[in-house]
Amino acid sequence: MAAHDVPTPAGDGWTPPGANTAPAANGRRAHAPAVDTRPVSWADTPGHAVKGEGRISATTWPGGFEPKRPPLAPNYMYAPEPARPQYRETLRIGPAGIWAGAGVASLWFLISGLLATTLTAYVWVTAVAALVAWLAASLLARYGDRGAAAGVAAVSGMALGVAGLVVEWNALHGDWILW
Repeated sequence: MAAHDVPTPAGDGWTPPGANTAPAANGRRAHAPAVDTRPVSWADTPGHAVKGEGRISATTWPGGFEPKRPPLAPNYMYAPEPARPQYRETLRIGPAGIWAGAGVASLWFLISGLLATTLTAYVWVTAVAALVAWLAASLLARYGDRGAAAGVAAVSGMALGVAGLVVEWNALHGDWILW
């Protein structure tokens, strides 16, 4: 097999000089050359002259033509990256679920706070209610609505924080109220 009979990948648009471009069995050319709109060379660029020879044109090649150049190598610096996979949540967290969980947890802490008669009882009841709310939030996150779980967890954290501030305020004034 001669060097000019080596097949090139289909669709690259370049045919080596002297390549066999006879029609294939189906009547089509094996490699249809692509149209190249680039200048043949710098000397063929309009307004560019070569020293001592005047202007060089494509007719100076033997046979009156210049063979097509192979396409430029792809620029891998700016090559498009393959599309990244998009992972979507099957059960998205919506604001309605968050607000519903926050509302139910607020009601839970209001009712549990009304059960306490002293400041010490309020702190202990709030701590127990926060543990129950965190258990409910973990069950909601695993088996139910994760938005509601986020709302319950946010409100229970705030309620436990308020109870902790009450303990700290009293401790700074010399009264330890937890026991």
